[in-house]
Amino acid sequence: MKKNNLLIKLLTLLIIIAAVLPVFYMPAYAVEEEYGTQDISDHGISEQGENITSSESETSYVEEGNNVFDIVPKGYTLKAVQTRSVEFIIQYPPGQPTGNVTYELKKEINNREIVVKRGTLNKSQKKITFKDLELNTPYKFYLTKVPNGYGKPDGSVAEFYFDSEGIHFIKGSTAVVLKKNNEQNNNGQDAPLEEGQYYGFTGEDSRIKISKEYNIATGTDAFCFGANKDFPNFGNKAVYNELSTSAETLFQLAENPRKKNPKELYDSVRKVIYYCEMHKKELLTDHQLGSDAFWFGSNDKEKGYYKALQEAIWYYSDSIDGLKSYSSGSVGYHIMKKAVKHIIQESEKVSDEDMECVKLKMYNSSMLGDHNSPLQPLIAFEIINKTDIKVQKVNKSGESLEGAAFRLEKLGDASFTPVEMGNESAISDFTFKCLDAGEYRLTEIKAPSNYIPLEEPILFTIIEESNGVFKIKLNTENSKVTLEEGTLTIKVANEKTVTTEITVDKKWFRADGTEFHPQDGEISYNLIQVLTTEGGESSEKIYKSGETLTSQDGWQKTYSNLPAADINGNGEKEICTYYVKEILIADYSTGYSNGSVGESEDPSAAALSSGTITVKNTEKMKFILPETGGTGRGILYIAGVFLLGISMILLGNKNSSFYECLHKKG
Repeated sequence: MKKNNLLIKLLTLLIIIAAVLPVFYMPAYAVEEEYGTQDISDHGISEQGENITSSESETSYVEEGNNVFDIVPKGYTLKAVQTRSVEFIIQYPPGQPTGNVTYELKKEINNREIVVKRGTLNKSQKKITFKDLELNTPYKFYLTKVPNGYGKPDGSVAEFYFDSEGIHFIKGSTAVVLKKNNEQNNNGQDAPLEEGQYYGFTGEDSRIKISKEYNIATGTDAFCFGANKDFPNFGNKAVYNELSTSAETLFQLAENPRKKNPKELYDSVRKVIYYCEMHKKELLTDHQLGSDAFWFGSNDKEKGYYKALQEAIWYYSDSIDGLKSYSSGSVGYHIMKKAVKHIIQESEKVSDEDMECVKLKMYNSSMLGDHNSPLQPLIAFEIINKTDIKVQKVNKSGESLEGAAFRLEKLGDASFTPVEMGNESAISDFTFKCLDAGEYRLTEIKAPSNYIPLEEPILFTIIEESNGVFKIKLNTENSKVTLEEGTLTIKVANEKTVTTEITVDKKWFRADGTEFHPQDGEISYNLIQVLTTEGGESSEKIYKSGETLTSQDGWQKTYSNLPAADINGNGEKEICTYYVKEILIADYSTGYSNGSVGESEDPSAAALSSGTITVKNTEKMKFILPETGGTGRGILYIAGVFLLGISMILLGNKNSSFYECLHKKG
């Protein structure tokens, strides 16, 4: 009984300990939102949050730097909810600004920018703080107005987003530096223009010029868009930055584009320019743009033509249906209106190929005009003489081959869109249209079936001679690449791939190991191709699916003209091997061998580059239960009787320890 009492006391003590222990070892559960789970201890706040006062029912936050954290009850681990505060500092050159700075913070949702906050800093303020910003949301910070004498930055000055780890800047930083316009060097002259910068100004007869020098003679005619903004007026040069020549750039700079698709707007402007330049003489004479109404008293006898082209650009960039440069009562109004209408109508007929001959250059300035308004963006153009080149795909004998594909790129010209041909249809002749002078790279991205593609790209140069005639110079030495004399044709020859041959041989065996030859039935299998690079990297694919063998085939089939090597998409040579994988047959085991390796249940172990793969099927052993009258369960009965006898002997022996154990009392 004493032992029983002691046991009860021990059990009671364990129950008490189990009940009390969680009170002393309560796990610290984080109060978390979906924004993050970073432990606050990383940010210098105590893990248990002793320095934070709150009740369990409160909902509040504490900020540390750019991070915002939940306040949680003492005894719980504090976790970061999100990082959502940022401070921008406006920095000026020596000297104080003379006016206010206005700003906007926008967030991007579904490719739209929505204003989150806007405000103004007076000249004594230099810091802007934004709080409670959303996680994983793109933000853009703009300066919409800067003090007089300072250049307003183009576009956003900073782009960023927050995640659980903090702030990430895509563009800019928390420091925003303002620069003075036309900063002077020690000689009192204009500071040299940086790369990609130009002067924009209005020259004589109101033609806008863009130039590396403030010189009408060296300036190139430019046209403006954003009609409600200021001109760079005569005598006041402005610094312009050259922008990318993409359709998206033009679309973003246009205030009220007539075409709501960037490419359509871009193409319409290029068609207008192409039509005007190709019909300049007609416009000056037949449409009277060279009349005294436009150049009287001036040396510029093509002023009317320049103004008509400008008005046609405004028609698309600013959706102006009338005339901006001429009032209805002015001299030449009706001539100009009729000419512009004609240009718009006829330019729509310009072909896409001809339009591609117009190369646009776009510029923007951060400076302000006479009315404290941003200056108009500028556009200049160049009509490029272009040509077509032809690429012919042939075999070693010069016969046409179909099924190849090529990619053409222009080196050193980001505005050139790579052209791919041959992926959509099987052709042997490839014509690349409207190419101008320059260096190009031609890559064979796919060869005809059973032919080896070129290992290296073809480099060539298109040269425009002084008489306007084009020629091609090959910069790649390759016996498979030749120029056709007298034409702009590159011939590319392919050699047939090295082929191999694989035989599948089927063997049948009974359970006792004797071979037999079934006279009916069939088996199914896949032929697998393994591709291995020189670096040892392998990949495989089903080369032929659902292949069959029957007794009529003699349980054997040979595959000829299989590729022995190939070139992958990275231009790496790959060696080809093959194996077969049989569809399982009931009551048979399957083994594979190739004469070089022993039999294996793994089909890939028998892969080879050429030769015979043997597929061996062996009957599985069938086990038969004993018949009535056999030993059956007899052996079990005998064992049972033996064990029972042993037990009786032990129980009958009172001197045995087993007996004492069973009869022991207390």
